[in-house]
Amino acid sequence: MVARAAPDGYTVLVGPNGPLVNNHFIQAKVGYDTLKDLLPLGITGITAHALVVTPSLEAKTVAEFVALSKTSPIGVGTSGYGSATHFTLARFAAKTGAKVTHIPYRSGGALMPDLIGGNLPAAMTEVSIPLPLHLDGKVRIVAVASAERSPLAPDVPTMIESGVPDFIAGSYVGLLLPAGAPSGVVEKLQKSLTVALASSAVRDQFGKLGIQEVSPELTTPAGFTEFLRKDIEFCRGAAAAAGITPK
Repeated sequence: MVARAAPDGYTVLVGPNGPLVNNHFIQAKVGYDTLKDLLPLGITGITAHALVVTPSLEAKTVAEFVALSKTSPIGVGTSGYGSATHFTLARFAAKTGAKVTHIPYRSGGALMPDLIGGNLPAAMTEVSIPLPLHLDGKVRIVAVASAERSPLAPDVPTMIESGVPDFIAGSYVGLLLPAGAPSGVVEKLQKSLTVALASSAVRDQFGKLGIQEVSPELTTPAGFTEFLRKDIEFCRGAAAAAGITPK
């Protein structure tokens, strides 16, 4: 485990939301504290979450989705119990008053056949997963939880534009070191991360995959640490709202 490895710079964790934040709210014994046992180095990228529905669902906007859900709860699939998209769904329901029934799948990709076939009314997932299907008219992305519209789907409004204030959520991947890594090692690796993310090859590939570029601040230890602190509080509130408890 990276948290127990020697802090010499030769062991680096490439970690997503799940083990960094979400697991602390669904597992009684995680065995590590992200902010105490690890040293956040920087985020590599973020993929925004999106509310997507089967075409037959009579909801083309967030407002219509919320209104429809209040007549009868809508089943919404996610990548699984305690996943990043599950927490986003919980936040969405708490903030909008939408009445939803959580339907956990193994992954965002695993729920797509049911969404296409109309067996699943809606889903909260990474925008990159349903995007090709949205463009083909097989599913409909209602809104994306990013600060700005995705250049890959400029027709899709953001959650904020759709009347959900300050609603930004996504799946991210970051680099972390064992706590106690020497400052010289941290500085060298952080500079390497900055150079890599600035390369045209990485930026082009990330763009094709729907991965958002992050601000320079988030590629620093201080910026990533503060980002994690805020995400922990977001998830704490979402867990309380959805009744998610450690097991």
